[in-house]
Amino acid sequence: MVIFLIGVIAGETIPVLLTTYQEKELLTRWKKTFSVISQITVSLNDNGNNSSINWGLVPPLTFKNYYKQNLNVLGDALAPAFFAPTFHPYKNTSVSFGITDTYALILADGVTLYFNSMLSNCGFPSGTLANMCGYIIVDVNGKNGPNMIGKDFFQIIIAKPNGYYIAVPAGGNGSAGTCVAGSNSVDSLGCSAKALLAKTPADMP
Repeated sequence: MVIFLIGVIAGETIPVLLTTYQEKELLTRWKKTFSVISQITVSLNDNGNNSSINWGLVPPLTFKNYYKQNLNVLGDALAPAFFAPTFHPYKNTSVSFGITDTYALILADGVTLYFNSMLSNCGFPSGTLANMCGYIIVDVNGKNGPNMIGKDFFQIIIAKPNGYYIAVPAGGNGSAGTCVAGSNSVDSLGCSAKALLAKTPADMP
């Protein structure tokens, strides 16, 4: 009887512990990737690099190439080569969405990046953030699951407030996105900012 109970408890707790460990690892990878992208973005303000990107160019070739030269890149192709065909909003598997064909990179650590430019004058609004130049979608584990915003799928906004380039996690600095379980894809992107502050998966909404 005791052995049976121990087996039941282990069968219930081990999967939970494994899921928690995996989710924590995804958070760690997101924080590391954001830090790297943020540092590269700051470098745009140095040595005249702020004129090297044509933010209005579609597809965003110069945007992707600037970041590529500063990353440990394993591959360079259109997004379907590195990203899963569908993703889910935060804690909402009843809804799915895809991403368009544009430039993407896969890094040596398995992180995939998707680039999209907005306006040449960096004047695209996102919430109260009015100086959006473009954004980078980050999938911290490539095509592997769960393929869900706020879990392994995040957005970094490249903005230029007061003439200075910064990287902003979606939902931060007044940008659009909240982070509510069961919400749509746009609102779910706000989980990018929440996840940077979360010490453990339990800190997420």
